[in-house]
Amino acid sequence: MNIAIKIKDFDVKNLIISEKCKNNVMNNSFFYRFYYSDDSFISNGLSILFNIKNINIEKYYTKIKCHFKKNQHNTEIIKLLSTIENNILKQFNINSKPAYRLKEQLSQYFIKLFNDEYHKFKNLDDLEILLKISGIWLTNNEYGLTFRFYFVK
Repeated sequence: MNIAIKIKDFDVKNLIISEKCKNNVMNNSFFYRFYYSDDSFISNGLSILFNIKNINIEKYYTKIKCHFKKNQHNTEIIKLLSTIENNILKQFNINSKPAYRLKEQLSQYFIKLFNDEYHKFKNLDDLEILLKISGIWLTNNEYGLTFRFYFVK
């Protein structure tokens, strides 16, 4: 079960960054796990709930690719999520270059979703999405967020 916050409820002051450990996904890198805590709960990672409108779903290898149209609602979502990414990476004060991978993906007006039930979502026009940010990866040259997108049923 995931406990998620709404996109506008994010507060960077509630983010806790753990000590670095060896990254098991990327070679020659480190990983810093996130915890998010407010007056009501503490969670492993940060889960943010939001809605995307005017979508088109397609199967993409083992994932699902969700294209969305450039409109006022979706542009506002991209802006809010990009600000969250920027605010998180600013908290991580090191001498490497930040990689804004979340903003890069969203700016292309698509997201890759982790779900194997493509048939349940291919005819929808809008969709609730859960963004799970697990932590920060760090290499010798750059750092960025580790994240995944999920359908919310």
